[in-house]
Amino acid sequence: MPGADLLLELSRDENEDVCRMAAYLMRSAEGNRVPLRLLEMLDAPSGFVRRLACESLVRANRSVPYEYVETLSRSNDRFKAWSARMLLSFGHPDKWQEAVLVSNNVCTFIQAATALMVAWPSQERTHKVVYRFVQFIKGDLNDVDFNDLIRLLQLTLLRGALNAIDLPELATVVSEEFPADHDVMNRELIRLLVLLQAPSVKDRYLAYLESGILDSERIHMALHL
Repeated sequence: MPGADLLLELSRDENEDVCRMAAYLMRSAEGNRVPLRLLEMLDAPSGFVRRLACESLVRANRSVPYEYVETLSRSNDRFKAWSARMLLSFGHPDKWQEAVLVSNNVCTFIQAATALMVAWPSQERTHKVVYRFVQFIKGDLNDVDFNDLIRLLQLTLLRGALNAIDLPELATVVSEEFPADHDVMNRELIRLLVLLQAPSVKDRYLAYLESGILDSERIHMALHL
C-alpha cells in the first residue's frame, strides 16, 4: 500500500488512470492532508475521478460541505449520485437542509431529500419534503425523474410515519398523475395511491385494468384492489 505522500503526488498526475487509482487508494490512507486532497478532487475534470474521490470520502466517514457534493448529486450517473447522497448523510442536515429545500434542480432535491429522510427523518422535515414534492410533480419531468420522485415520496411517508389523514391534499395531487404513459410509472403510482387511500382514482383504476395492458401489469394492479 503506497504511503500518503506518494498518493498525494500521484493524485496530481496528468494520467487519468493514475489519478483514479490514487483516489481509490486514498480511502485507506492516513493523514490530515488526504481528506483535503479528496475534497479538491471532487472538482476534477474526470467524472470517474470525482466519483472515486467521493466514494473514498464515504469510506472514510468524512462529512463534506453541501456545496462540494451539489454537482455530483445532479449527475445522471447513479454511482456518483449515490456517493453524494451518502456524503450528505454524514453531515448534520442543519448545514444543508434549507439549500436542498429551495433547490430548483429535481435531481439534487431527490438525492438530498433521500439522504435527509434516511438519516434524519422527522415529521417536520417530512412535511417540508412533501411540499417540495408537490411543486416538482406539477412541473415538466422526464420518466426517470418522475419515478425517482414518486419513490422518494414513498420513502418520505414511511420514514416520517405520516398517513393519508395527515396529508389530505396529497392524494388528490398524486391521483392526477394516474394513469401515466409507462407501466413502471403506474406501478409506483398505484403503490402510493393505495398508501394514500385515494378514492378519486377508482374509476380510472378500473378502466386501466380493462385496457390493453399486459397480463403481468393487470395482475400487479389487481393485487392492490
